[in-house]
Amino acid sequence: MRLQRTKNRDPILDSGDIIRSFRNFNPKDKMSAESTSRQRGFAPLNPQKDFFLKPGEMRGNPPLASPLRGFPSSQRGFAPYSVVRCPFSVLSASGGSRKNTRDSSLSPRPCPLIPKSVFIYGLGRATRNLVLFLLRKGTKVYAWDDNPKVRIPRSVIRCPLSVLSASGGSRKNARDSSLSPRPCPFPVLAIISPGVPTSRIPLSKAIDEVEFTSYFIKKPIIAVTGTNGKSTTTALIGKILASDKKRVFVGGNLAPGEPFSKALLLKEKDYYVVEVSSFQLERCDKFSPKIAVLLNISEDHLDRHRSKEEYIALKFRIFANQDKNDYAIVNLDDPVIASRNLPASLRSQILYFSTQKVTNGAYLKDDMIYFQDEPVLPTNEIKLPGIHNLANILAAIAVTKTLGVKNESIRRAVSQFTGLPHRLELVKEIQGVKYINNSMCTNPAAAINSLRAVKGPVILITGGKEKNLNITSYLKTITNCAKYTILVGENRYRLKTALLKLNYHKLKVCDSLKEAVRSAREKATRGDTVLFSPGFSSFDSYANFIERGEAFRNAVNLL
Repeated sequence: MRLQRTKNRDPILDSGDIIRSFRNFNPKDKMSAESTSRQRGFAPLNPQKDFFLKPGEMRGNPPLASPLRGFPSSQRGFAPYSVVRCPFSVLSASGGSRKNTRDSSLSPRPCPLIPKSVFIYGLGRATRNLVLFLLRKGTKVYAWDDNPKVRIPRSVIRCPLSVLSASGGSRKNARDSSLSPRPCPFPVLAIISPGVPTSRIPLSKAIDEVEFTSYFIKKPIIAVTGTNGKSTTTALIGKILASDKKRVFVGGNLAPGEPFSKALLLKEKDYYVVEVSSFQLERCDKFSPKIAVLLNISEDHLDRHRSKEEYIALKFRIFANQDKNDYAIVNLDDPVIASRNLPASLRSQILYFSTQKVTNGAYLKDDMIYFQDEPVLPTNEIKLPGIHNLANILAAIAVTKTLGVKNESIRRAVSQFTGLPHRLELVKEIQGVKYINNSMCTNPAAAINSLRAVKGPVILITGGKEKNLNITSYLKTITNCAKYTILVGENRYRLKTALLKLNYHKLKVCDSLKEAVRSAREKATRGDTVLFSPGFSSFDSYANFIERGEAFRNAVNLL
């Protein structure tokens, strides 16, 4: 069966080929059918298992066999194994919509039709699993990464963006002699790494790895976004569900952790808990989680997004495709979120969480956490420091109680949860001085929360790469909360000038993190805390915040 293209290059099905497929089908001719299936770019199914299909059954890997599988699920009988059972109610020009689905045996998400070829731009941690998944299904994969050190597998066709064009690609602009001598056919589907800005992509349509992966996930997806606290909340939700004996996948933008695409290579879980960033939501048009969580919104990533308004709109996109059977869990204490008329703009059921007010979801009252007036957990059992982490815990409880998790499971998981690496992580205590690694702190709002969370005198190490953010509130917090401040990173001299203007002179500029740690030890006395909380990106000197955090750990261990 051919995939024809219209002028705007959307694939359409040739009904004549569908009819000929039925007429010419020979169940005994396994090799012929298998060969034809491979030529079309789809993985063949096993005729022993997939020839006869029960009502509503979808055996093998249905989305990868062929775009249709014949008969309505209410009828018993056979369909050729080269055809996918898929009622018309599931299909749409955009890939399907679960709103029109009337067959309960089908996945609640769009029915994905894998094309013959896929273009992947950026072979990072998020997309490498997709390459493996697609190759296993017989899809032709074109890929490119601007980093020459990134290894492109031999089974993948090297294809820089300069080769792609609206007419289907041309070798005239190709500068890489290792390219295939044939032009790169314009792909039906383009998947772009979240680290690649949309402005750099000369393609009219491209999706993110999160969206693509969600097409193949049948079980409920819990998606968590927000400016700060995403990783902690995502991890805690996973811990609570695991404590309740649920099989759970935890990943997404979470680092250290697995990207969501890893789920395509694993056995099915009961729940999928994924952290989603604004970079990923930027290219998610149909992503529809069962439960979507928005923790907070403050300025961030304005070096990537054109304005704060665009950044806020991308965060709210996580709710865009939800319906009345889904849940939106939001922070009532956040001024940006609270200013929106959510009941008028969201179709999903809204549950709030708050550390200050009684809500219809999770809230704090008299040192006890409640969910809809039911006491769940006393605060003295919580090990995570800071009011911001208390808000993260409330969000996790709202999610898991909505899923019917028992209070005992929640209390057990929360009381044992001490946080993630590089998030207010105690590295060592030397002569009564604590050294805390908070390398994940990459924006001023997170830095403010971290400073306020640490009790006692603080020797602060801060600085990094700017992201075009307003730092006025952070500077004022430093003057009020830091006993002494050591400035490092690309913007160290800018921070020095700004703090001196605020008449804050208890500071020092250092050229390296090792020097900063040694200086902090000289200034610290028993009972002090040395807090490494950069407040800015790590990309001035490190590959990521993990590498930066490891550098701090190593410097502390050398003391």
